[in-house]
Amino acid sequence: MLFDGRVIAGITVFVAVAKAGSDVRAASQVGLSAPGVGKAIARLEDRTGMRLSGRTAAP
Repeated sequence: MLFDGRVIAGITVFVAVAKAGSDVRAASQVGLSAPGVGKAIARLEDRTGMRLSGRTAAP
């Protein structure tokens, strides 16, 4: 796997979510919307081939 800026950016978002405890709180810290945070983490999961969090789909 090639590590490039997209992976590093995704890791930054992931760490912000881990520290903040939620996508919504992390969104304001990283300058994204809450759905944007979720998409960033989903892209990171795709790029790494790993499930990184225990997110659940909204009902």
